[in-house]
Amino acid sequence: MRIDAAALTSLEPVGPQPAKQNSSTSFGDLLANALGETNRLVHRADDLATRFAAGEPLDVHQVTIAMQEASTALALTLQVRNKLVEAYQEIMRITM
Repeated sequence: MRIDAAALTSLEPVGPQPAKQNSSTSFGDLLANALGETNRLVHRADDLATRFAAGEPLDVHQVTIAMQEASTALALTLQVRNKLVEAYQEIMRITM
């Protein structure tokens, strides 16, 4: 079995992608992009689970992986939120 190298370079990676860094990207933009990606993963997992439950011929592994990706992205989002709240509270404590 031969694999065409050109075909491999045209494949897109699955899952959250790191944001492209440029000098005009702000922290707010990065955060908004991360939240958008988390939202996209959650909606994709929900859609696949609904379609699977409706009896569409989907691979159970595909559904499981999508749900795990969404769960991991959501857990990471919650951890980032918790750290931001902690940092805000620490700043408020320092300024008081």
